Amino acid sequence: MIYQRNGKIGLEEENQAPRAKTVNGNQPTADGGIKVDGYRQVLELLQTADQEFRISLLKRLHAQDPGLGERLFHELMATGHLPRV
Repeated sequence: MIYQRNGKIGLEEENQAPRAKTVNGNQPTADGGIKVDGYRQVLELLQTADQEFRISLLKRLHAQDPGLGERLFHELMATGHLPRV
């Protein structure tokens, strides 16, 4: 089986046990990558950021991906991390 890790391509024996490492609590995917919950990480970043940065980043995210921006906005409003206008 051919695999790619860290930009390197290699060959793995068919009968070799797959590598299963946990990195930062994230389980590996079937292809050997690490599953990351990017949405949750961005939400946590926004929740801990100061208000000026939080609003600035949220506006930029919304400009790039309106659906993501709205989802984050509603979650931040629901948890009290954005002021009600």
